[in-house]
Amino acid sequence: MDLPRRNKLPARDGDYGKRGIVMTTPTEHAEQAAFFQAIAIMANQDSRLKAVFAIPNAGKRSVGAAVYYQQEGLRAGVPDIFVPIANTKKHGLFIEMKRKGAKLKENQLVWIRLLEGLGYQTAVCYSCDDALSALRVYLTA
Repeated sequence: MDLPRRNKLPARDGDYGKRGIVMTTPTEHAEQAAFFQAIAIMANQDSRLKAVFAIPNAGKRSVGAAVYYQQEGLRAGVPDIFVPIANTKKHGLFIEMKRKGAKLKENQLVWIRLLEGLGYQTAVCYSCDDALSALRVYLTA
């Protein structure tokens, strides 16, 4: 049986992943992409959200590329998303996106503790909805 050809869209329920296995949990990429789609819409009402950006730490790289980006300041474990908007208590919000069921790595825990110690709010989110909820709570604090 030939499997349908996968396009470059993120996996969602019912999509075929590697080796034809049906993906039942959205990928971290899919959840983060959905978060930024929602942010784009929300920014029409709150222009501060135009400043929200991703930190591209993930991804497979050659050894040479990894050294190149490390020399430029890329650091393993830094959270995926930064909201550079201060509230009444914190300087900004860092969001670490994880696929449902995934656990934080030790270097991610180190960064989260460091950032919290420097006066930033952090959140570990397992879906777009979790991240939007954390953002709403943060912005109303």
